[in-house]
Amino acid sequence: MNQTQDQTREPIMTRRRWFLRGFTAGILLFAAITSLSYFQRSENWGDLLGGHPNRAEAMGFPVQLWEKGNNYGGYYVYPTGLLINGLTALLVATLCGLLTVMYSTRLNRLVRELSQRQTAHKVNFQFSIRGLLWLTCLSALVLAVSRTMLTPSPRVLGSIYLLGPWILVSIALLPQRIAIEQRAWILTVSAALLIVAAIIVGGSLPLPVPFEKVLLGIYICWTPQSASTALLISIALLVHYRRLLVANEPAQ
Repeated sequence: MNQTQDQTREPIMTRRRWFLRGFTAGILLFAAITSLSYFQRSENWGDLLGGHPNRAEAMGFPVQLWEKGNNYGGYYVYPTGLLINGLTALLVATLCGLLTVMYSTRLNRLVRELSQRQTAHKVNFQFSIRGLLWLTCLSALVLAVSRTMLTPSPRVLGSIYLLGPWILVSIALLPQRIAIEQRAWILTVSAALLIVAAIIVGGSLPLPVPFEKVLLGIYICWTPQSASTALLISIALLVHYRRLLVANEPAQ
């Protein structure tokens, strides 16, 4: 009975779950590459910042998927490119899934060690009344500064495009001893606020940026940065705890 309870508590994942995680990572990687193709196939920033409706815009990897088709904001979508890119994405995701399955034993060992270290030092984070008052004052100050200084301009919209993922990473890393569920809520709310701010700024420009164009800019700029950041953090954690395991083996 105790052995079964211990096994359920251990964060050991099956090969199927590791394959699904690797498959998801492969999809994210391919989405990042596809979003970067916008800058290679389009003219500069296209019309993401407004004021340049005649610039060429296109996207797709390995073949072109769509391009701006007329003067009314329409797009031409290529079914052949959609099929080729979709099959390529499935191939890349499958290879990433198989790669994680190959190293599933080592990954389970690292995840188990990481979980044990986190549970040993886990202290739940709770909001106090003073903390809530401080957070309210800080939010009011940020809103006041944004209202008076950050007037709608292409630079502000471009800053949200480029700095949004790094702001979210900073929010995730700054608080200490916060449970992962609370971190997820904080990141979700922060990301939603940044997206709303980008939509408001885009609509307030002298030459307004359409709602869907702002969302396209967020996808194009946030996806590769988020994917690269997640990949680097994951690799850094795995390398760090791998070194700790190797260092502790002689002592055991």
